[in-house]
Amino acid sequence: MNWLEILKPRLMTRDETRAVLGEDFYVYVLWRVDKMEPFYVGKGHNGRVLQHFCESESSNPFKARIIAKTDVLISLTPAESEEAAHEREIALIAAIGRRDLDAGPLANLTDGGEGTSGYVGLRGGENPTARPVSVEGIVYGSVVEAGEANGISPALARARCSAGWPGWFFVDEGQRDPQKRITMTYRKPVVIKGAQFDSMHDAARATGIDVRSLFKRIESGWPGYYRVEEGQRERASNNKAVRIDGVEYASQKVAAAALGLSKSGLRKRLASGNFPEYIDLSGSVEKQEKSWTHHRNIQIDGVAYESIRSAARALGVTQATIVNRAASSNFPNYVISSIEKTQRDEKTAVMAIPVTVDGVEYETQSAAARAHGITVGDVKKRCSSPAFPGYVCASIPKKAPKDGRPSLLRVEIDGVSYRSVNAAYKALGVDRPTIKTRCQSDDWPTWRM
Repeated sequence: MNWLEILKPRLMTRDETRAVLGEDFYVYVLWRVDKMEPFYVGKGHNGRVLQHFCESESSNPFKARIIAKTDVLISLTPAESEEAAHEREIALIAAIGRRDLDAGPLANLTDGGEGTSGYVGLRGGENPTARPVSVEGIVYGSVVEAGEANGISPALARARCSAGWPGWFFVDEGQRDPQKRITMTYRKPVVIKGAQFDSMHDAARATGIDVRSLFKRIESGWPGYYRVEEGQRERASNNKAVRIDGVEYASQKVAAAALGLSKSGLRKRLASGNFPEYIDLSGSVEKQEKSWTHHRNIQIDGVAYESIRSAARALGVTQATIVNRAASSNFPNYVISSIEKTQRDEKTAVMAIPVTVDGVEYETQSAAARAHGITVGDVKKRCSSPAFPGYVCASIPKKAPKDGRPSLLRVEIDGVSYRSVNAAYKALGVDRPTIKTRCQSDDWPTWRM
C-alpha cells in the first residue's frame, strides 16, 4: 500500500521538525525510510515527538528496534486543542492499522487517546515527571522543574525522590524511607582542600569539581579530601611511590604510563618475585616467591633466553613443552636451572626404539622427530605407512592399505618424482584434480602416477 499517496505527508528530518515545533498541540507520524511507510502515530506538543529518539526505557521494543535500525522521517498535523489531537490520533491509528492486531504496519500498542503530551514515560507505569515534587519545603510542578531549579538533571531529581533523600519526595506519596544501599554518602559533611562543606554536592558547586570525581578522590585517599566523620584515608596503591630499575616514580599511575604498562600489569610485577627490580616504596605490596615460569637461566641449543615464555615464543612451542624437554634426558640441549634431568629407568628402556630414516639411524623416535622437525607421533605414522618407505622401525610394521593401493600415490611429472599428489600440487601450483586427470590421460605422457 502506498501510504505516501494516501496520507500525502510533508516529511521532515529531526532538525527540520525541531525548527517548526511550538506550544501548539499536534499529531505526528513516524515514517521508516527503508520501507517508506508509517510505523508509529502519536500526539504531543513542544518537543514530544523528538523524545522518541532519546535513550529511555521504552515500553515498546518493536518501535525502539525500528528507530535503531533505520532512518526515520516525521510528519506533523497541527491540532486546535489536546482533545482534537486525541481524536486525530485515534482516527489515524484506526485508518493505518496496528501491527499487533495484524491490521497494519503501526507499532502502537493502544488505539490512542491516552498518555501525556510532553514526555515519553518509562516502562512500567505512571509518568513520574508529571507529578509535583517537594524539595526541602519548596513544591515544583515536576522533576524537570525541580532539577532545573537545583542545578541537576531530571533523572537525578527523580532518583533522589525514589531513593528517599531527606526533603526530596513526590507530593502525592510523601517522604520515602532512605534506601540502605545509598546511606546518604553524598550528604555527609566533607573537607576539600581545607574547606568544610555540608555535602559533596555543596563542595562540587563551590569547587567546580564533579561529584563523582570528588567521591573517587575521597575513596582513593587524596590528601586534603575526606569525610569529616571518617577522616583522611590511606592513599590508594595507585598513588604510592615505586622504584623501577633504580628510577623512582611518584605513583604507580605515573610509572605505568612511563613504562607503557597497564596499571594492573605494573601491580603484578610489583608483587612478583620474578621482577626484583620492581619495588613498592610504601611497603604495602608483598613480594611473592620467584616462579619457574619466568626468569630462569635457560639455554637451548647454546642460545640463552631470559624466560621460559620467551623461549617458547621463539621456538613456537608451549611453555609446558619447554619444561618437559628440560626435564627429559632425551633433550640434552634443553637446560634450565633448578630443573633436574630425569634419567630413563632400565625397565622403560624399551621406549628408546631406534628408527632409520632414509638410511640414517637414530637412537630414539624423539631424536628422529627432532632431526626432521616433526612430532614423535608423525614419526610413528610414517614408520607404519607404505607411503614412507624411507621410515623404518623394527617394532612398527608397515600397514597394508585396505584397498590394496598406497595411501599416498607417488607422481612423476616431467622426470621429477613426487611422493604424493599433494606434494606435486605444492611444488607446481597445479590443483590436485588437474594433476590426477593429466596423469590418467594419454595426452600428457610425461605425467605418470
